[in-house]
Amino acid sequence: MPKPPEDSCVRTWLIAHGIDAPFQLHADLGFVNWVYFVGDDLVLRITKEGISDEDARTEAVAVPAVCSAGLRTPALIEFDSSHACLSATVTLYKRANGVTLGQTHVESIRLPPLYQDIGREVGRLHHLVKSVPDPQGWLDRPCFFDARSELDRARKSQKIEAVSYEWIAAWLDSLEPAFETEAPRVFLHNDLHPFNTLVSLDPLRLEAVLDWGDAGWGDPVLDFGTLPIWAIDWVLSGYEEVMGEVDDGFMGRLVWHDIGAALDATTEPWVETSEPWQPLTTSRWLNLTRWLANSPGRRWRRWLPPAF
Repeated sequence: MPKPPEDSCVRTWLIAHGIDAPFQLHADLGFVNWVYFVGDDLVLRITKEGISDEDARTEAVAVPAVCSAGLRTPALIEFDSSHACLSATVTLYKRANGVTLGQTHVESIRLPPLYQDIGREVGRLHHLVKSVPDPQGWLDRPCFFDARSELDRARKSQKIEAVSYEWIAAWLDSLEPAFETEAPRVFLHNDLHPFNTLVSLDPLRLEAVLDWGDAGWGDPVLDFGTLPIWAIDWVLSGYEEVMGEVDDGFMGRLVWHDIGAALDATTEPWVETSEPWQPLTTSRWLNLTRWLANSPGRRWRRWLPPAF
């Protein structure tokens, strides 16, 4: 298990950057970083030992552009990959108030306006961010899950039986026309799961979108791919206020992506040492089940699974 850096090293880094304030490690926050609250309004993130600093580099490119466009995300104050005081890449951010949506219970009746607000923020991202200078190529290259390859892998590893394999293969056949539509290319957060969504509770509202380590250019559908599919109609109602109606294949591409993610989770062995974000992908099957149980509306009908 990786250990956090010595407090003396953290203090040395802060003082070297003109900050003389108390700090506290929050070991329950962050998958790839040690997260410290510094004073009343700063967050220090130190890449954990053995983990690539690719996400931190992507954020160093994405966050300034996103903040300049007026999106709700904490500003990046410092990016330091020198390893001078700490043997890791370090980033310092302004601190945003609130709790992550994934760490708190919100009554279902209160969720639609929140997800509409999230949709408006995604729409503003896709509409406002037109240029992100990236001379060193640090941005990610978001793409869809290869659902057919994931399905074949699940079958070969005997994680799915023949009848279900054939049924999902037929479902994927019916989804392929969704990719015939030429999709716009927009700037994506690409990881909008509930643990990257900071909210206030009273009143319930979106405060900030966190963690831009997977950001890059691609199909707008990909910014909906880590949101629960049962909430997408609410999200789209806010998104389309900003961006207008999505293209005809949008819903089909989203279903394809969710199936691919669910199959990817199916083929990964679950052990205590698995990546900490694995439960997020494991929940895809539960989200797909909940979505189907809620009788998806008119926009989805073309992309629903074939009769079993």
